[in-house]
Amino acid sequence: MASKKTGNPRGRPSSYDPSYCDKVIELGKLGKSLEQMSFQLGVHYSTLTRWRDEFPDFCNALTDAHRYSQCWWEEQAQAHVIEHKDSARINAGLWGKIMAARFPATYSDRQKVEISGGMEVDHVNIAMEDFIKTLQKVVDK
Repeated sequence: MASKKTGNPRGRPSSYDPSYCDKVIELGKLGKSLEQMSFQLGVHYSTLTRWRDEFPDFCNALTDAHRYSQCWWEEQAQAHVIEHKDSARINAGLWGKIMAARFPATYSDRQKVEISGGMEVDHVNIAMEDFIKTLQKVVDK
């Protein structure tokens, strides 16, 4: 994959190598996380994310690697996350937690709640119980 170097012309030159594109894809096929990929490349995680922003080919490779990693974890779940040794049943709770932690965009339990209207809170350190009561009043309106 060809790459065009960009960024600040001053300072230490980038240690980026276009061959890293193939390396992160291979690591993704093994289910590795971005943190593990940065370790394997011998760079800090922030360097990996900076390269993602600076080099379009590397950004595409990381996107592909993430998809491969998700597929690897899904295959592991199908094959190995079972309730007990001789069972064919998947431990859904464990599998769900693993997938939600690794791939929140696809597997998160989080729900987005939007409330329209206004709500005044007089004290910044309001107790959670009081906050819920106040929130309920706004929702009930």
